[in-house]
Amino acid sequence: MRSDFSLCRMRSWRLRTAILGCLIVIALLYLRGTLKGKAPISFRYVEKRQISTVLPETRRPTVKKLLLVYSTWFGIPHWGPWNEALLVREFAYCPGSKSCIGTYNKSKLHEADALLFHGRDVELNRNGIYSASTLRNVKRESGKYSQKWIFLAHETPQRDENIYRPFDGVFNWTATYNRNSDVFIPYGQFKRRNPAQTLTVNYAKTKKYLAAWPVSNCGVKLRLDYALELEKYIPLTVYGGCGKLFKNKGECPRGNKDCHDRLGLYKFYFAFENEFCQDWMTEKYWRAIKVGSVPVVMGENFEGLAIPGSYIDVNNFTSIRKLADYLLYLDKNDEEYNKYFAHKSIFTESGMSYFCAICDKLNSVEFEKETEVKLSERYGFRKTCHQDAKRITELERQVRESKLERN
Repeated sequence: MRSDFSLCRMRSWRLRTAILGCLIVIALLYLRGTLKGKAPISFRYVEKRQISTVLPETRRPTVKKLLLVYSTWFGIPHWGPWNEALLVREFAYCPGSKSCIGTYNKSKLHEADALLFHGRDVELNRNGIYSASTLRNVKRESGKYSQKWIFLAHETPQRDENIYRPFDGVFNWTATYNRNSDVFIPYGQFKRRNPAQTLTVNYAKTKKYLAAWPVSNCGVKLRLDYALELEKYIPLTVYGGCGKLFKNKGECPRGNKDCHDRLGLYKFYFAFENEFCQDWMTEKYWRAIKVGSVPVVMGENFEGLAIPGSYIDVNNFTSIRKLADYLLYLDKNDEEYNKYFAHKSIFTESGMSYFCAICDKLNSVEFEKETEVKLSERYGFRKTCHQDAKRITELERQVRESKLERN
């Protein structure tokens, strides 16, 4: 009995020792995981899930990008209406982002994340301070190779390619109306309505006249000749400096609210561009949309830029007479005319200022990449304009044939 009892006590002691050893090992493993900043395997998932539901996601503090507006704007120090205070406020209003600061203070050259240059002032070497050699010296003086130098142009390029070649490699980004730019700054944009609306409006009822064309630059021969031929077939009122060349001259000072309302009384608003360049669609189209008329457009290509179904492209007609007949047909058919306003139930205008578009770019991953722009190719006339030569030759043919038809 004693031997059996001793054996039992021995087995019990060994069991307790084994259990104690296991507990010690578990405790050591737990402490080891905690010291390394990790919970034990069995606790990690629960701990992670609980923390994520209680604490916000940890992010690095945002450092605001500093944009130095370096050049003048058509020769004046401040860009349009933006003085120093308004420039700062403009960035504060940027949608979804307040991560940029704007300044005109050139003493901040060394700390600026980006420099902004107005294309026209650079092209014309405005005030004699924007030559390629001068800008290269400024770049060396800055010594901040992570800076992005931005060439902004809201106009079409000069036809003289030699203007741009000296600047190849000076700029890092372009900001233009062309969708191939680093920063795309169109004259207007649109987006889908969510949800779509149901509209039952007879837009034709509010119109009193057929067609209007506000234009002051009479030096663009093709569009002028086309319109002069078109007025032989339809009543066309021409506002602006070129009105004296047409039968019906309208008086309407730019910016006058009464003029804005008056243009809305026309069923069609001619939005003929002054150049055939890729993505060159200016405020002419958007003014027509704003006043509530149907834009009749002439240009390189409007697909993806203009609201689908909102406009009439002169290049879709094989003669000037056929375009005139179609406009007269729509004038007598309200149902067909109103189809050009169906987009109002699906799309709405949108967009942002070019300062906000630049700010978004500065806060994207693209900012970290080293880039240099060959300006003569990215923005040059030969590379971005008259790419669809058939459009131009076709319209020229229509003008010639219209003149022969009348004679």
